Amino acid sequence: NYNVAYAVASPAITGYTPDVATVSGTMGTADVTVDVTYSINSYNLTVNYKYTDGTQAAEAHTESVNYNADYSVTSPAITGYTPDVATVSGTMGTADVTVNVTYSINSYNLTVNYKYTDGTQAAETHTESINYNVAYAVASPAITGYTPDVATVSGTMGTADVTVDVTYSINSYSLTINYKYADGTPAAETHTESVNYNANYSVESPAITGYTPDVATVSGTMGTADVTVDVTYSINSYDLTINYKYSDGTTAAETHTESINYNVAYAVASPAITGYTPDVATVSGTMGTADVTVDVTYSINSYDLTINYKYSDGTTAAETHTESINYNVAYAVASPAITGYTPDVATVSGTMGTADVTVDVTYSINSY
Repeated sequence: NYNVAYAVASPAITGYTPDVATVSGTMGTADVTVDVTYSINSYNLTVNYKYTDGTQAAEAHTESVNYNADYSVTSPAITGYTPDVATVSGTMGTADVTVNVTYSINSYNLTVNYKYTDGTQAAETHTESINYNVAYAVASPAITGYTPDVATVSGTMGTADVTVDVTYSINSYSLTINYKYADGTPAAETHTESVNYNANYSVESPAITGYTPDVATVSGTMGTADVTVDVTYSINSYDLTINYKYSDGTTAAETHTESINYNVAYAVASPAITGYTPDVATVSGTMGTADVTVDVTYSINSYDLTINYKYSDGTTAAETHTESINYNVAYAVASPAITGYTPDVATVSGTMGTADVTVDVTYSINSY
C-alpha cells in the first residue's frame, strides 16, 4: 500500500554475496523494481610448512581462491626431508582453508663391509639407518691379529645411502703381567715374555701366603698389540669362631664369630658369666691362613661356707664348720646340739652366691 514501509532480505546463495543485503524503503505512488546482483566469494588458502618439532620449514603459501574453484599447490622440496602432503589440493568451499604440511627428516642406510685383503668376509656387515645431516662414527671391530685400514668409519649423512668397505690386513708382541697388592705396591716380580700372534699363553699367578690373586691364571691368545695384565692380590680373611660352653658341653654364651684378615692380631675377651670362670680369659692370636675355632669352657666357681659356733661370751662352743660349695647351690647346716644351750640359728641355710659366706652362731645358756 501507499506509504507503507517494506524490507526484503536478499536470499542466501552458497558462495555468493548480494550487493544489497536487504531491499527496503516506503512505498510511494508507483511500482518499484530493484535488481540485486550476486558476486562470487573468494577465500584464503594458507599452507604452512613445518618440521616435526613445529619450527618453520619453508615460507607459508597464501592465495585467494574463488568459491568452488579447484586449487593444487605442490609442497616445496627441502633437502633431506619429505612432506607428509606432496600436493595440497581440493575445491574451495565457503571458508578459509589452512593446511599444515609437516616435513619429516629422511633416513638413509649406512653399510660397512669388513673384508680381508683376499676379499673374504672379516666380520659381520654393519648396517644402520641414519637421519639426513646426522654425524656418524662406527668403530671398526677388533679382529685378533689384523688391523683395519679405517679405524673408524665416520662422516655426516647426505641424501643417499652410503657403503664403505673396510679392509683388514694381517699383522707379529710382549705379554707383561704385573703382580700388585690392593694398595698398588708390588706383590711379586713382573712376568714378561714374547708371544707370537695367535699363539696361546697361560701363566699361573705365583702363590703368596695369605693372599689371593684376582686372576689365578693369565691366559689367552695373543692379539694384535702388546698385552699388559695387572693381577691384584687381595688379602684373605678367615673366620674366627669362639664357642662358649659349660663343662657339661651346654652353651654358656652366644658364639662369637668374626672375619679377620690374614696376619692381623685379634683379642676377644671371654664374656663374664656370674658364678663361672672361663678357662681362657682372652682368646688372642694372629690370624693365619685358615679358619680358627676356639672352645672356651666355663667352670662353676665354689666358695667357702664358714660357720663359727660361740657362746655369748665369745668363747668357742663347738668346732668351726667349713665346706666348699658351688655357686648357686643350696646349703643347710644344722647347728650342733650342746647340752644346756640353745643356738640363735638352728640351721644355717641359703644358696651360695659369688663370695665366701661366714656365719656366727651364738649359743645362749638355757634356764629352767
